[in-house]
Amino acid sequence: MPSILSLFELESIERFVSFLECRVHTTSLELLRRFAREIHACAVEPAHSPSLQAFVAMGVTNIAVLPLEADDDGAKQRAAMMLRQQQQQQQQHGDTAVLPTFFIWLGQCVLTKNWPWLTTMFIEFLHGRDDCLHTFVRSGVQAISAMPCVLLEAAQPSPPPSQPPSQPPPPPQQQQPPNPERAIATDPPTDALVVKRKRGRPRREPPAPTSSRILSRSLRDPHVQLLHSEITAIEATKPWEQLFDTRRISFPFDAAAHPKLAAKFTLFWETHARAVWERDAWPRLPSDAQLDRKYRQDVATRSFESLVIVPLFNTLGATFFAELDARAEPHYWWWYRRPVVDLAVMLQAVGIDETLAFVRRAATDRFAGDRDDLPRIRVTKQHTGSASMWSTFAKCGPIASAIAACKEKASAPPAKRKTP
Repeated sequence: MPSILSLFELESIERFVSFLECRVHTTSLELLRRFAREIHACAVEPAHSPSLQAFVAMGVTNIAVLPLEADDDGAKQRAAMMLRQQQQQQQQHGDTAVLPTFFIWLGQCVLTKNWPWLTTMFIEFLHGRDDCLHTFVRSGVQAISAMPCVLLEAAQPSPPPSQPPSQPPPPPQQQQPPNPERAIATDPPTDALVVKRKRGRPRREPPAPTSSRILSRSLRDPHVQLLHSEITAIEATKPWEQLFDTRRISFPFDAAAHPKLAAKFTLFWETHARAVWERDAWPRLPSDAQLDRKYRQDVATRSFESLVIVPLFNTLGATFFAELDARAEPHYWWWYRRPVVDLAVMLQAVGIDETLAFVRRAATDRFAGDRDDLPRIRVTKQHTGSASMWSTFAKCGPIASAIAACKEKASAPPAKRKTP
């Protein structure tokens, strides 16, 4: 049986995956290689791939491409070299006959988010370009992901264009699973089953409310809807652009002496100001909107770790963070990233008027959510030894230890001199 994925297509996919791994932060991208190799070697349809079925059955791993530049300069140089090689191949052999059918297949087999971006990146890579990838990284708000959730209905793939589009695709709408009620309505009619209730039989208890039902009821509450309307109206004004206008940025270090650090620091605020602001206005939202917010938080967290925390520690050491923690007032342009303010709990505790007043104040007050008495969503991991270095990222573990040692040394009483 001939393979439905040619060797040339397989090699193109593997080069593209290697390029992404060197260029940006990724998660479990090796699975794409495994799926492609299996489809090529075994001549199986993607939906019948054992590796893909195992990916869905285990349900513990997401495939993700994050809009965050790679930390390793050597890896970025290798990515640039791979792109140049692709450009040379394009000049020598002309347009390739490779289509992004593999990525379209995957998008029809499992639940995905922003998958057309990856398809466009693949087409551009084949032509030696990375314009869409630049736009994706610059936007910094949405990750590309494939989740271990199988789609029940898969359409037949249509042949896509071989030329890259002039504009990157808009983020797709969240795919919705089939409606069980609609499926029941289309089933063949059956005779109604009537069960007569016997006397004395105890009435069946209603099912216990699930968290999704509780959330659904809370979203219908008039006060919750009023709060959502207020937040939507405030978000439309983009208050983070006023609060974090980088034209008036001030640095917690000597920017003239460290211009590269200053450039990375500025890039973070230009890209992730919205995520910082949203932590002080965190209502309970429908799943799609909540997922978008969580994506922005995850990407901003990784970005602050790689662009700010690690480079500053490598350059200025633990003393910088210890001195930042010792400030009488928090630095305006440092992200302290306390647990998010839970507006749902605040609404129950103080009522709609005070909650609305807090949300409006957070639109203009940088540290509106800095009070200790505000209700916060509990987090399982958070470094408490340093307000400025809050990361639990494995690479930041030695940084937390160094800061603790620096503080302990500074607070230790001076050693007594021995008298002769």
